[in-house]
Amino acid sequence: MRIATAIRQVFGHFHNLNLLALIHDLRNHQTARENWTTNDALLCPVAHGLANGQQVKEVNLLGEFANLQRACTMSANWLDADPGDVLRFVRSWDDYTITTEVLEDHLQQIWHERLADAEAVQEVLNGPVLDFPNAFSKSLAPSFAAGRSSTSCSASPWQV
Repeated sequence: MRIATAIRQVFGHFHNLNLLALIHDLRNHQTARENWTTNDALLCPVAHGLANGQQVKEVNLLGEFANLQRACTMSANWLDADPGDVLRFVRSWDDYTITTEVLEDHLQQIWHERLADAEAVQEVLNGPVLDFPNAFSKSLAPSFAAGRSSTSCSASPWQV
């Protein structure tokens, strides 16, 4: 399944730990709808990406006493996301257009993409493992066999 652009635009900005916490809560049906947070401490999916409880309280109050659009704009600014994308997601989440299962599937895909990227970067950083002593001695062996000393060796072990 391809990740919906709207979901990627909102949740692609989440830090890894926030993303994993949200996936866990979705799997256990512990997310809020129609509010940023509930009395029993459930968070809506977007609130999972906020940095701290104070931010959650602020958007919750703004959403209750001002309007949803302003709360989404504030959240989007903190998430470094587009306010329109956040608002569209929140409305789709609150009216049950997006199911828990669909959101979890998309977020799992984002997570697996991140893991694949991390593994690829790790391979680049680690690079191929070279056995330098053996590579060095193999490249010098022809010089020594021809009777040249190591000081007059013209062959470089790093030449290809």
